Amino acid sequence: MIVLDSKQKNHCQKMISHLRNEIKNSGGYLSFDSWMDQALYAPNLGYYSSQYLKNNSDLCCSDFVTSPEITPLFSQVLAVQVAQILKQCSSKNILELGAGSGILAKNLLQELEKMDIEVKYNIIEVSKEIQLFQKNRLLPLGKHINWLKKFPKEFEGCIIGNEFLDAIPVSLFRWSNHGTVLERGVGLDKNENFIWLDKQAPNFLSALVSERVPPISGYLSEINIQAEKWISTIAKSLNKGAVIIFDYGFPRHEYYHPQRNFGTLMCHFQHHTYSNPLLMPGIQDITSHIDFTSIAEAGIKSNLDIIGYTSQARFLINIGLLDRINNLEQYDKTHYFNMISSIQKLVLESEMGELFKVLVLGRGIENPLLGFSYGNRIKTL
Repeated sequence: MIVLDSKQKNHCQKMISHLRNEIKNSGGYLSFDSWMDQALYAPNLGYYSSQYLKNNSDLCCSDFVTSPEITPLFSQVLAVQVAQILKQCSSKNILELGAGSGILAKNLLQELEKMDIEVKYNIIEVSKEIQLFQKNRLLPLGKHINWLKKFPKEFEGCIIGNEFLDAIPVSLFRWSNHGTVLERGVGLDKNENFIWLDKQAPNFLSALVSERVPPISGYLSEINIQAEKWISTIAKSLNKGAVIIFDYGFPRHEYYHPQRNFGTLMCHFQHHTYSNPLLMPGIQDITSHIDFTSIAEAGIKSNLDIIGYTSQARFLINIGLLDRINNLEQYDKTHYFNMISSIQKLVLESEMGELFKVLVLGRGIENPLLGFSYGNRIKTL
């Protein structure tokens, strides 16, 4: 059972009032992608931009845990793959999209230093409060780190997006009983409670859904148009290098499986997971899984190469995660078994190993990359 304290209730109520006004100003209907954008990124109110969350000492870790936060071994072995990419580039640049708590950057930089690879680290972070948290963690390292407001016009090197695409606002759609595509949005009932409203989808959304999803009466899911636009933006800037994407999701034939008829929206609050994004706007995270086929297609349309696609487990094993077990200090049994437990979370099918996937897009990079030396699943896309 979720219980809110007074500060959480107060902030949530402010966001509810803001969203009610947004709905009224939009004629009583707010498309879900607009709702999600406001709930996550509205200045001073959204989940990723509010003072409420940023005052939390467990920033970015209080509601969910990402792979780099489970164990430093994630970033340490990722450095092996990053190094292979950077060796093929004249500029040793790294760009991380949405660096969260900064722990991936911290451990990655330290590991690359051990490998005598000096890099320029760049971060794109939309939240000023999270950016401040990152600076407090990373600047003491004494490394050259830049925080960018937008994607650079030209870039050569390695781009990393760890659970970045899943936080981009998605459009919701539903196949009607008459075989037409409806767009799902949010409205208000007579008591000004949030309710779901469906209306005829705009032509561009209807065309995309019709192209990708078989018409099954009542089928509800989402489509991440903005994530595909991000890939296009990256491609325009990338002169040479690779984009490493970690996220949870599926290829299209699994994503839009007939039995997955309620979509993949998920909310996170203090390590509780549920599927109602209308419940606690402003204090809950809202995400959706990734249709990796669409992301790969966006890359191809932008003249990027699909270098590899596989499960997180296979990718991490290929770049040496299990080999690191032999280097663990076993005299401290508690530490040793904690590290083994962390590794299991990253690679077991019942944990993150199979649900999380790795997709690498690139330009001018020779194959094969180490992460795809075995178990490359490109053909499944």
